[in-house]
Amino acid sequence: MKTMLVCIAAAALCISGCGKDAKQGEPIKALKSSEALIASNYGPSFWHDQYQRKTELWREAFDYCNEPDRRETQNCEILLSLTQQPPALSSSPVPYITSPIPSGLRAGLPAPKPVASPKP
Repeated sequence: MKTMLVCIAAAALCISGCGKDAKQGEPIKALKSSEALIASNYGPSFWHDQYQRKTELWREAFDYCNEPDRRETQNCEILLSLTQQPPALSSSPVPYITSPIPSGLRAGLPAPKPVASPKP
């Protein structure tokens, strides 16, 4: 009876382990295929999640795509773009205006027109 339970437990571990390996291989297969990642179940949002969590699957995919002859493929370009930081808006400060502003412009009103002096 004990031997039978041990065999059943071992078989269950083998079956669950095999399914896990096959399931983890599917995203890499999708990455390596000529089919666009967007058309697969493993699109940019899936890989972005893997990147954020720094998973082993992400490291494997990054190593695959970081090879010089693979960087230009459509799927690897998508994957590698996830590691790029968006450009900063502007690091230079906004200049402070030191010249006087006419009072009418401060309130959003047009500047007063000069009044002509009377002729004698």
